[in-house]
Amino acid sequence: MKTRMLSGLPLLLFLGTAALAQGTPESWRGVYFGGGGTYTNVSAERPGSYCDDCYPWWGDLPSYDEGDGDYAFSLHAGYRVGRYFAVELMYLDGGTIGWDKPYVWMPELGGYYRNEVEFSPQIPELTALAIFPFLERWEVYGRFGAGLWNATSEQRLTNVDTGEVILREADDDGVGFVVGIGLGFDITRALHTRMEFQSAWIDGEALNVDEETTAD
Repeated sequence: MKTRMLSGLPLLLFLGTAALAQGTPESWRGVYFGGGGTYTNVSAERPGSYCDDCYPWWGDLPSYDEGDGDYAFSLHAGYRVGRYFAVELMYLDGGTIGWDKPYVWMPELGGYYRNEVEFSPQIPELTALAIFPFLERWEVYGRFGAGLWNATSEQRLTNVDTGEVILREADDDGVGFVVGIGLGFDITRALHTRMEFQSAWIDGEALNVDEETTAD
């Protein structure tokens, strides 16, 4: 099963301070830091398309099963290199995300199980931002880099035939790509707010899915 993680809402709200900024916002250069709230969710792509015969020239159109998202927080520090570029360190906490699927084949257990998972990802990131200012106080930006993620999942597996219950915990970590897009606004010379949608690629084994997924 090919997988992704999708957020139902734009998820990152930041308030940041340009600690070493000099001059007008258009010429900011220096260190900044901040933090904000996050909303993160998971979803797994279903095999095939929800409408295979509707638009055959498009190929398969994906559809997704979603989990129950959670609210948490992020912290970041960066260096702004002029108007159009910045590098940033971020710590992203995904909270505890619920993943509940009633009929999952578990090859290592040799049967079908109800899969109930509480999934808790944490993702330190190193990324670069390409920034495009407009209308004096506004800017849009794109993010690209890597996330050194780790995650814990507490799993309750119930055999659909026998009712046998297995409780287990899985820990995993690795390195994955991070991409994002956001919108920012300069409230004052040294105070900035932004909203962002971001995806960080992680391993889907903690959710008992076969391929990689993303934390969004």
